[in-house]
Amino acid sequence: MRLAEFDRRLREIAPAKGWPFVCEGSPLGCSVFLVGLNPRSDTPFWPHWRLPYGFDKSAWLEAYHRREGRLSRTRHQLERLVETLAPIRCLETNVFAASSPRLADLSREARTTGVFDFLLEAIRPRLVLVHGRAARRHVERRAGGVALALNEFRTVDLGNGSIDVLASRHLSYQLSAEDCRRLGERIRNRVASAA
Repeated sequence: MRLAEFDRRLREIAPAKGWPFVCEGSPLGCSVFLVGLNPRSDTPFWPHWRLPYGFDKSAWLEAYHRREGRLSRTRHQLERLVETLAPIRCLETNVFAASSPRLADLSREARTTGVFDFLLEAIRPRLVLVHGRAARRHVERRAGGVALALNEFRTVDLGNGSIDVLASRHLSYQLSAEDCRRLGERIRNRVASAA
């Protein structure tokens, strides 16, 4: 799929509030997905998306800082993972693309997985890290009910072929900075060994 086609399809399904993903440049080159449940911040996505470049994560992070005042604990951990995984390209996304401070605040109508499903289909990552119990449950359902044990790699079919999945505790409050760094090293080693 070309980036222009990706852009057209994404615009058809992305929610008005929230963000479908975060990465630097084209999402099509990302081999690892970092998947949570839904974004807390509603820092706008579209002002930082342009063709032919893709997504300008640096500018988005500046807007995030201005809007939120500081990085959330989850955002800190995601940045730590991305840094540890480099040069492997990562796409940060969520099961639900619409934002809300808490899942309980997300309307039933906004609890759609269309963006996540599209990203899996269009990009076909080599590995998915899913963090948090609720996000893990969704991925388990998508994998046909396959149970994902914490901290164990499992190769599953998410509807578009086999993908390695690693389930972890939620990044924000159940993993230390050192745990997060080690998690990134495990993922980097797994992707390198599969290459």
